Amino acid sequence: MFYHVPGTPQSVDRALFRTPDHTTDLVVELALSSGGRQLFISEGTGAHGNGIGWVLTRLHVLDLGHPQRPSLNGALQSITSERDAAYQVVASAGTTLYVLTDRDAPRRRLVAIDLRNPAPAQWRDVIPQPSQPSEVLASVHEIGGRFVAVSMHNVQHGVRVFDLAGRLIRELAIPPMTNVMHAGVWPGVCMPRAFSPPMANCSP
Repeated sequence: MFYHVPGTPQSVDRALFRTPDHTTDLVVELALSSGGRQLFISEGTGAHGNGIGWVLTRLHVLDLGHPQRPSLNGALQSITSERDAAYQVVASAGTTLYVLTDRDAPRRRLVAIDLRNPAPAQWRDVIPQPSQPSEVLASVHEIGGRFVAVSMHNVQHGVRVFDLAGRLIRELAIPPMTNVMHAGVWPGVCMPRAFSPPMANCSP
């Protein structure tokens, strides 16, 4: 993966990430934090799961400093040393990443990772793995300073809203046999959007 400045020759591009030679089983994906300060690089393999990405992923983070004048001199920080689980960055705040993962949680959990000490033993559960053996945390979205968690339990989606500390604010009433397709914000429409009529009241 190279960083290219428009109008400059390709020969001066900066290499930010390389996979080992002759690698054929990896998919590399890039994403920026909402403020543009952090670049997330995921190298994944295996099956791809909706809401959580590749089942075997190694996540890297590069601090770009100022998003309009990115610094490329920082070291690429690896969150884990191996591709050992699925990792999906949901949000970031300062040096804290909020990551949906199935590491040590086959039904998934949302963890807070402090980049100053990212060892897995230091991760903090924000939304723990569901206690019901038949419930899976399907996806988590950061919307308006809240975490919107979509779970699947007995072929029925459920939606809960948490604050950034993981405290439950409310559980949305989802009609039976309704599939939640996406969580987001549309003018005059609250999250989530499903096959049922959308909700108009967006207050917590």
